[in-house]
Amino acid sequence: MKVRDDIIRAVEDALRDLGLDAGGVLLERPREAAHGDLSTPVAMSLAKKLRQNPFEIAQKIASSLSVPEEIVSSVEVLKPGFINFRVADPSLRGNLLMVIEQPREHDPAGLRTVLVLTLLVAHRHGDARLFVD
Repeated sequence: MKVRDDIIRAVEDALRDLGLDAGGVLLERPREAAHGDLSTPVAMSLAKKLRQNPFEIAQKIASSLSVPEEIVSSVEVLKPGFINFRVADPSLRGNLLMVIEQPREHDPAGLRTVLVLTLLVAHRHGDARLFVD
């Protein structure tokens, strides 16, 4: 969806600005929810090639990132070299509405029911942070 694509594009742009080529950007959910909504290990994949510390590479990439505040509310670098993103609330709501309003285009796997149930459970348990891939 748009949020994921925008973050990947921003990381690719930062890499290009720094003269780095990672051969693609992997974006995944962090193992621990406290670390954010999405994460990329791109700095660790570059560390061997560049023979540099992955944490320092991640810091350089993060400082070169340009992502609108309505898409990402914060960017954090964690050891050993992850760049973690917290998706801004307007983007979360936008993605949720896209899936609900246009399920055939944005929900080909038929996950709409699962999404709505997850939203209900998250709301009931006071977890307002819901991310839609």
